[in-house]
Amino acid sequence: MIRIGLTFILTLFLITFTFSQQLIINEVSQGTNSGEYVEFVVIGNQICTLPIPSIDLRKVIIDDNNGYFAPGSGTGIAAGAVRFADNVFWSAIPQGTYIVIYNEADRNSAIPADDISFTDGNCRIILPASSTLLEVTNVNSPSTLTNLYPPNVNWVVGGNWAPLAMSNTNDSFQIPNLQVNGTPLHAVSWGNNTNGAIVYFSGTSTNKVFSFTNTTSNDWNNQSNWVSGTVGVNETPGAANSPENDSWIGSMNPQCGIVPQLTLNTINQNESCSGLCNGASSVSVLNGTSSYSYLWSNGATTQSVSNLCAGNYSVTVTSNDFCPISSTIAVTIQSGILLNQLSIDSVGILTLNESPIQLVSNEIGGVWSSNCNTCLNSTGNFNPTNSGIGTFQVCYELGSGQCTTNTCISISVINPCTPQSTSEMRTICPGDSMLISNNWETNSGTYTSTYLSVTGCDSIHTTQLSHFEVKDIQEYKSFCTSDSIKIHDKWFSNPGIYTQSIQNSDGCFYNYTVNLIEEICNTEPFLVFIPNAFNPDGGKINNEFGIVVTGGKVKDGFIINRWGEILFNFSEDNTSWNGLNSKGQVAQDGVYTYVVNCISDSNEEQKFVGFVTLIK
Repeated sequence: MIRIGLTFILTLFLITFTFSQQLIINEVSQGTNSGEYVEFVVIGNQICTLPIPSIDLRKVIIDDNNGYFAPGSGTGIAAGAVRFADNVFWSAIPQGTYIVIYNEADRNSAIPADDISFTDGNCRIILPASSTLLEVTNVNSPSTLTNLYPPNVNWVVGGNWAPLAMSNTNDSFQIPNLQVNGTPLHAVSWGNNTNGAIVYFSGTSTNKVFSFTNTTSNDWNNQSNWVSGTVGVNETPGAANSPENDSWIGSMNPQCGIVPQLTLNTINQNESCSGLCNGASSVSVLNGTSSYSYLWSNGATTQSVSNLCAGNYSVTVTSNDFCPISSTIAVTIQSGILLNQLSIDSVGILTLNESPIQLVSNEIGGVWSSNCNTCLNSTGNFNPTNSGIGTFQVCYELGSGQCTTNTCISISVINPCTPQSTSEMRTICPGDSMLISNNWETNSGTYTSTYLSVTGCDSIHTTQLSHFEVKDIQEYKSFCTSDSIKIHDKWFSNPGIYTQSIQNSDGCFYNYTVNLIEEICNTEPFLVFIPNAFNPDGGKINNEFGIVVTGGKVKDGFIINRWGEILFNFSEDNTSWNGLNSKGQVAQDGVYTYVVNCISDSNEEQKFVGFVTLIK
């Protein structure tokens, strides 16, 4: 019943996907070295009003060649696949949205910064394949042996690029059709990937980028709408591939297209003085005919803004017609004179008995001041004897009126000598050593080092060195004659003493010794248990038809259906049938015939013939 439910859900999802919004490939790049990425776009019908239709991308798989376009090795099949995680983030992705997924191990320099915001207005999501918003299979399927995608239990959060890695010579990139594991929803292929190719480029893809440009039509499956470009020159991840591509995407989401006929110009007034914030800017629309609304990055909604401080601003202008279009322009207000350009050279910590020190600024002609009375004269000469012990502020001011600027520093005066003592406790493994005062110390104990501080005083540091407690482990184990036992992840069939060095939680190594003793054991009676029914529903109880033998083993055998077709072969190492037929699908409910040959430890052979009922 669980499998039937999942099939129904997937079928319903794919019907919705096909006849409303859809995910397509917009650009595929091999990048320099392994700087690969794939750009997708959510598409739909033209729209001019909000809300923008969206698509649920949860559990939608993306993959390279899975064997559909060319089977076997040498066809670019990277084992496994990646899909959009079952995360509410993907539940409603607006049409017109670019989605770029790239190789996290070699980021292509053309890719913009990672971006998972839907409110920044750039209509794009930029993700490394290792993002937790993606999932990866934990089994090697599809592979060169199968093109099937695993069930939900075999997908784990946090993807990686390895299952998507594209071969330069022969490969494809696709959005598989989960409903039938057949013709992909969309794909781009090259090299020998010619079986049922949708968009195809002959030869290799080394240093190439394949892009959908809409130059003939808006049909993403039409080969004439695709071009092959050069990596580093023609890559546009997270952006339109051509004016036609941009116009098409903008028609599905006016917030995502660049409208060349709406251009902006600004007239700027810079600050007259640093920090006065008397700058201003006014924006005008060129090549536009309708009324407009304005939104500045500082929140203003008027055509002109004033009282601007030095800095970078932007303004977005939106037309107010039936299908509004927007354009954004950057504005820079230059700083006025003396924009916090003053500085005073640092003097460090002074002692009470030091000689007066001359303070230096990067500008001349200013006025010195301080909160320490007679410690500072008019030329900037600081006297620590007059200031006394403490921390004092010294300032330097230049200019007048609205264009006055100043800067300040703090000067600390201390006693000529303030000895300090510090200590620490460190623990190491027995036999290890630690660098203390330029010496490698191995033995536990107290080590004292003396340093000279910046004020010329002695500073004493004490290190208490000790060892972690490490104990070796020794145990005794026995095994039957002609048998074997697993010790330290290895199988042994001979008595002896086996020792392995193991690292504990403190990072120390100890010896784990096993004394292996051989014993003569009684032989178990020859018994064979064969169940008469099982339920391969994916649970943990009675989900396989298994032969249990004591005092012997399974030699060979098989299971056949009512038509005499062999569905499974038994062997010494393969004694359980999981209910799958020769095509890897769960067999139908019903009764199946088994024939099993077993052999006892004393080489007595016995044949078992019977029936087993498969229940789903």
